[in-house]
Amino acid sequence: MNTPCVRSFMFMNICSFMFMNVRLFTFVYVRLIFSKYINSYIYINIRFSNYLYKYNSVYL
Repeated sequence: MNTPCVRSFMFMNICSFMFMNVRLFTFVYVRLIFSKYINSYIYINIRFSNYLYKYNSVYL
Protein backbone atom coordinates (compact mmCIF):
# COMPACT_ATOMS: atom_id res chain seq x y z
CA MET A 1 0.00 0.00 0.00
CA ASN A 2 2.99 2.25 0.43
CA THR A 3 4.20 1.99 -3.15
CA PRO A 4 4.43 5.29 -5.04
CA CYS A 5 2.24 3.98 -7.84
CA VAL A 6 -0.70 3.31 -5.56
CA ARG A 7 -0.19 6.59 -3.75
CA SER A 8 -0.14 8.56 -6.96
CA PHE A 9 -3.21 6.68 -8.13
CA MET A 10 -5.02 7.55 -4.91
CA PHE A 11 -3.90 11.13 -5.24
CA MET A 12 -5.26 11.28 -8.77
CA ASN A 13 -8.53 9.81 -7.59
CA ILE A 14 -8.80 12.34 -4.79
CA CYS A 15 -7.98 15.20 -7.15
CA SER A 16 -10.52 14.13 -9.72
CA PHE A 17 -13.08 13.60 -6.98
CA MET A 18 -12.45 17.08 -5.61
CA PHE A 19 -12.66 18.54 -9.09
CA MET A 20 -15.97 16.83 -9.69
CA ASN A 21 -17.21 18.04 -6.32
CA VAL A 22 -16.23 21.60 -7.13
CA ARG A 23 -17.94 21.43 -10.49
CA LEU A 24 -21.04 19.95 -8.93
CA PHE A 25 -21.04 22.52 -6.15
CA THR A 26 -20.70 25.45 -8.55
CA PHE A 27 -23.44 24.01 -10.74
CA VAL A 28 -25.79 23.57 -7.77
CA TYR A 29 -24.90 27.01 -6.44
CA VAL A 30 -25.57 28.67 -9.78
CA ARG A 31 -28.85 26.81 -10.12
CA LEU A 32 -29.81 27.86 -6.60
CA ILE A 33 -29.11 31.55 -7.26
CA PHE A 34 -30.83 31.36 -10.63
CA SER A 35 -33.93 29.68 -9.22
CA LYS A 36 -34.01 32.18 -6.37
CA TYR A 37 -34.00 35.10 -8.80
CA ILE A 38 -36.58 33.43 -11.01
CA ASN A 39 -38.82 32.74 -8.02
CA SER A 40 -38.59 36.33 -6.84
CA TYR A 41 -39.30 37.54 -10.39
CA ILE A 42 -42.35 35.28 -10.63
CA TYR A 43 -43.48 36.39 -7.19
CA ILE A 44 -43.17 40.05 -8.18
CA ASN A 45 -45.07 39.37 -11.39
CA ILE A 46 -47.85 37.65 -9.49
CA ARG A 47 -48.07 40.46 -6.98
CA PHE A 48 -48.08 43.06 -9.74
CA SER A 49 -50.74 41.24 -11.73
CA ASN A 50 -52.88 40.90 -8.60
CA TYR A 51 -52.44 44.58 -7.94
CA LEU A 52 -53.42 45.44 -11.50
CA TYR A 53 -56.40 43.14 -11.30
CA LYS A 54 -57.64 44.76 -8.10
CA TYR A 55 -56.94 48.22 -9.43
CA ASN A 56 -58.88 47.49 -12.60
CA SER A 57 -61.72 45.79 -10.82
CA VAL A 58 -62.20 48.86 -8.64
CA TYR A 59 -62.80 51.00 -11.70
CA LEU A 60 -64.86 48.47 -13.61
